[in-house]
Amino acid sequence: MPVVHNLNVLVVDDQPSMRGLTKVCLKRLGIDRIIDAGTGREALDAMNKQRFDLVISDWLMPDMDGVEFVKKVRGHPILGRTPFIMTSTRELDDEISIAVEAGVDKYLVKPFSVEALKECLEALLGELETTRARTTSGSAA
Repeated sequence: MPVVHNLNVLVVDDQPSMRGLTKVCLKRLGIDRIIDAGTGREALDAMNKQRFDLVISDWLMPDMDGVEFVKKVRGHPILGRTPFIMTSTRELDDEISIAVEAGVDKYLVKPFSVEALKECLEALLGELETTRARTTSGSAA
């Protein structure tokens, strides 16, 4: 059960407003260790500098789209194991199949809610622990 405060998340989207909204959703879930990137190339650079527990990437981006980005990530011997959520306004089964075949773990249609994001995270990582420490005594404070 991952503690949300310990998760490092990379958010990739060419639209600053969507990066912001995704970050707001993550923060509402208690995740505050978030790095963002505006392109797939920026994201690959970030992934080569530090380790992330999760990548959330848009599909439609200039320079390198999300499908190309996930293929590059999956082709790397270490980065390839990083859980990957693709976000897009595309919701046709054929398009979702393309993303899954490229290597995404979960697909989330935009716009999405905090609850929908939480469900994706928990499907990938297990139930999220939101408290920093559990009490072991049965006494109430």
